[in-house]
Order: sequence, then C-alpha cells, then structure tokens
Amino acid sequence: MENGYPCNQWTCSIIIRGLCKSGNLSSAVDMRKEINENGSIKQNVVCYNTIIDGFCKERCMDKALIIYQDMVDRSIEPDVVTFNSLIHGLCSIG
Repeated sequence: MENGYPCNQWTCSIIIRGLCKSGNLSSAVDMRKEINENGSIKQNVVCYNTIIDGFCKERCMDKALIIYQDMVDRSIEPDVVTFNSLIHGLCSIG
C-alpha cells in the first residue's frame, strides 16, 4: 500500500496472514486500522479471523476479543472459524 501497489481485500488478507504467522501482530493490526481509515478496501471475515486467530495462538485473548468486537461493530458477520479460534483460545488459557 505504501509503495503504490494495488491492494484489494484478498491481497491485504494475505499480507495480514503473513504478518500474523511471523508473529508481527502489531503490524497486522496497524495495517487493518489503516485499511479501515482509508475506506477504499472492504475488509472481510477472513481478514478479521486471521488476526483473531493470531492473538488466540499468542494467548492474548483480551486483544482477540477487541478485534472480534470491532468486527461485529462493523457488521462483519462472524463465522465458524471465528468462533473456533475464540473457543480454542479461551480453552487454552484455562
């Protein structure tokens, strides 16, 4: 996005997934915020699920739930992947 490369919801989801897999969740969240502020790219459930799952795997449930709430507030409907990630994350912390 910064270098002027075209970006759509799918390419952004792939970049966010790579950031999450590399453990760079703060950059993934920053990118999601930038996309939301820009408004030219409609985020989808895949983008949100990727970040939620990343936080759940890091056992940062408070952050995962904040992202989940933002997802709901933006009228992006959670799916089975969303709830599986949240349930697994909550079970992992006891």
